[in-house]
Amino acid sequence: MGGLSALSLFLVAVFLPDQRVESDRGDMPRPSFMNVLSIRILRAAFIYRVVGALGRGSVMGFLSMYLSNPVAEGGLGISYSMVGLILTVSQLSSAFLQGPFGELADRYSKIRLILLGGVLGALGLALIPLAHNTWEALAAQLVFTVGGAVGMPALTAIVAIEGREIGMGTTMSVLQSSMSLGMIAGPLLSGILGDLFGLKIIFFIGSAIYLVGTSAFFVLQRH
Repeated sequence: MGGLSALSLFLVAVFLPDQRVESDRGDMPRPSFMNVLSIRILRAAFIYRVVGALGRGSVMGFLSMYLSNPVAEGGLGISYSMVGLILTVSQLSSAFLQGPFGELADRYSKIRLILLGGVLGALGLALIPLAHNTWEALAAQLVFTVGGAVGMPALTAIVAIEGREIGMGTTMSVLQSSMSLGMIAGPLLSGILGDLFGLKIIFFIGSAIYLVGTSAFFVLQRH
């Protein structure tokens, strides 16, 4: 992974054009973190992203472990190669679905797409521990993947639209910070729960967290 990161850095340095665009904001002061969160829809997006990343972070580190652990130890007993296949198909599906759902976000209600994505993500997480074989696990993971593909383009579009007014870089950095906060806390939470109750409970808790984040977004963007 370190080698691939170094390669990506090299490719960016070589091929990314050095384009400097004059800011339309002139000498206006850079908006603060709290200025960004004072906007209702961005505050809702921040909470949705924090809680969603918390739910995702709670399960991603333990998904491979659950799928490959022997049935006697509470796992599904899937071979490492099939676990790799499940994760690869999931990532490829996410990549291919971003474009079509991005077009939907341009044409239809972004709020509804975000809510639909949150519900599908929660459903996918809840289905994973209910799977009994490789194909059921793959189907559950794909439901989770589709949820992310539905919601994220719409959420990013909302942030980009609002960012034009207060500063795109600052607005996007707030969104990224929200994801980092959730991903930091998620593995710690799931590790504690896994030690106490086993791996299956992690996915149900992650699903509940997703629903909480989706509900919070729905309420906050309205008030």
